[in-house]
Amino acid sequence: MDTTNPNQATGSSNAPIASMKIVSNKTHLGPVKGGVQKSDRLSAAANKIRLNNDLKVTLDTVEGSKKTSTTKTSESQSVFDPSKDVSPKSALIIMEAWDSQYGDPGTPDYVKKANALSRAQLAAYASLGINPSAGVRPELTEEQRSSYNDMVSPYSFDYYEVRLSYKQPGQKSVRSTTYRYLERPNLRQIRSLLLKQAKVLDAKLKVSAAPRN
Repeated sequence: MDTTNPNQATGSSNAPIASMKIVSNKTHLGPVKGGVQKSDRLSAAANKIRLNNDLKVTLDTVEGSKKTSTTKTSESQSVFDPSKDVSPKSALIIMEAWDSQYGDPGTPDYVKKANALSRAQLAAYASLGINPSAGVRPELTEEQRSSYNDMVSPYSFDYYEVRLSYKQPGQKSVRSTTYRYLERPNLRQIRSLLLKQAKVLDAKLKVSAAPRN
């Protein structure tokens, strides 16, 4: 597949180029039992005083203390040679290859856990006498939130989000749909599968510049 962008001006090696990456982020789904630790944030009243007086506060953490698993970590893998410009045609085909390979929400084990979490959330709301509207997160009292977290947090879990990103100079990044894994994904393997599928699509799709008036 020819990745050269015919519209990219040649010249300085430091000129920005169009690039395509597979991006992975580790994140968390569901509440953490007990919520955020008091030591990790200011109280509402203290924070109000900070805002009113434009104060900056740094919270020292105890050495060796553990952070919750909600902290995000990320990594990326270039689909093509990062020093070469990626043509819009190649990007289009790779994006189509992504959709054909990773069009589902995630791996079967991820979907199973996500569905179990959803059922636990509905059961927790029902036990609290709450019937949430679709797509709307109910406002809970502090006592309700504590009960909800106790019931639902056992079903919470860490997972990895993976998506494709194409960035052209002067334009916003174009991102694919997101695919999710329970285990850390092998970005090199994903890249290999994408390029194989792209070769198949490259033989089927006829991509050319639209005629100008």
